[in-house]
Amino acid sequence: METFDVIVIGSGFGGSVVALRSVEAGKSTLVLERGKAHPPGSFPRTPREFQQAFWDPSAGLHGVYNFWSFPGIDVLVASGLGGGSLLYANVLLRMAPEDFAGWPLSYADLEPHYAEVERIIGVQRYPFAASTVKSLAFADAAQACGRAAINPPLAVSFDAVPGKPIAAATPNLHGRPRYACRLCGECDVGCNYGSKNTMDLTLLSCAQALGAEIRTLSRALAIRPERGGYRVEYVQYAPAAAARARDLPRRSVWCKQLVLAAGALGSTHLLLANRANLPGLSPALGRNFCGNGDLLGFVRGAQQDFAPAFGPVITSGIQYRDCEKFWIQEAGFPHFLAWLLHGSSLTSPSFYGRLLNFKRRYLMRRFHWGSRSDFSAAFAKVLAGDVSERILPLLGMGADVPDGVFSLRDGRLQLDWSEKSSRKYFRALVASMQELAHAMGGKLMRSPLTMLRKVITVHPLGGCPMGTSAESGVVDSFGRVVGYPGLYVADGSVLPGPAVANPALTIAALGERVARGM
Repeated sequence: METFDVIVIGSGFGGSVVALRSVEAGKSTLVLERGKAHPPGSFPRTPREFQQAFWDPSAGLHGVYNFWSFPGIDVLVASGLGGGSLLYANVLLRMAPEDFAGWPLSYADLEPHYAEVERIIGVQRYPFAASTVKSLAFADAAQACGRAAINPPLAVSFDAVPGKPIAAATPNLHGRPRYACRLCGECDVGCNYGSKNTMDLTLLSCAQALGAEIRTLSRALAIRPERGGYRVEYVQYAPAAAARARDLPRRSVWCKQLVLAAGALGSTHLLLANRANLPGLSPALGRNFCGNGDLLGFVRGAQQDFAPAFGPVITSGIQYRDCEKFWIQEAGFPHFLAWLLHGSSLTSPSFYGRLLNFKRRYLMRRFHWGSRSDFSAAFAKVLAGDVSERILPLLGMGADVPDGVFSLRDGRLQLDWSEKSSRKYFRALVASMQELAHAMGGKLMRSPLTMLRKVITVHPLGGCPMGTSAESGVVDSFGRVVGYPGLYVADGSVLPGPAVANPALTIAALGERVARGM
């Protein structure tokens, strides 16, 4: 059986930081990632490619999107080398000091780690906000509502010349060229130009260059204490082949220190499934789930253009600290989605009117009625439409109530969660979104899921919450699993409540704290 000093399960924000710090400390390090590598140029853009871009190995799917549905809430997470950094909107905000209230650590404990991970990931503020239509429209709406919009730090490489090649000190592990942001709005469907400073292109590339071993399509199934360390059993999927984990041969590796960093769903599921091997786990396991207050809305019906497909997905946001705490951030979408939205308008009466007018003029020329032969303007009118330009997504997140509980049924992950306890929060968030939409001259359209009394989150948190005792927390403030020396958790599952802001930076800073403690 292979042995390592450190094994990290998962390669997102927390796991990547721990892997880099471990190998820097001279420890033999193995990273097990269930998903495959997604180098620049490999992310889906066509309908056929998106069909193959989901994660379900039993169906032969090894893509980046992993969609879960529970009563009351749906969850979208990433599966791939780099974890959630592959699909997130690049925002790296720090938590507010007061939002640590009731946690077993404070802002002061994380402050130096915040600064360090900001440095190693690389952050910039969006440099073209003064000339980006959606940024200006959002800032004007904020001012009309008595608020102030800011341009948050982004993990994106910008340059005065969009698309300029990026010169990196350490070649990325994919061996692919990278380019400065092309302002194409494709951040959250995967950047095909390498402009995002994702974990695979930054921390994991450095870790591998220093000697860390990375195994993709490797899903951990069992962990158990053994010989003063931990034995990990995993299976390795074959690319494009359909296979169930239970039908594949198990491989075993051993380590002195084991770090779970598979996310709120992955790490919680792994510990719940191995409770028989770890009988001393805290009764808090599975508790404190929340969706970080995520809510999606759309501004529709405005008489101004937003050009939502220009720029990175998120360029600006507003922080609310009134009766409820939350952020609202404007968002964009890729150009191909703009074409899809435009196509939806081709069934309108106005389109058929323009089409019939073009046909009339074309037939007149066909039968030599009139002398006009240049039909460019007439054809352009057929394509006229502003549906895709006059819609602006709004993303909300904040302090919902972390009272969801994970469990297993027939080995499958279950979640008991309802929006009822957070209804006051969601009402305040929706009211503020409506105020912004009205200030832009439009109306707020909620996500279709809300009609089914459901929300969707891309920021699942909790499940292995940190606490001050075995009764209140699965881990302590350094990510150490209570009762099991050498076992750690370093991902969003350890947050005992919502981050209020985008949680990526906080998870990375916690990974840095865990690694320093190790």
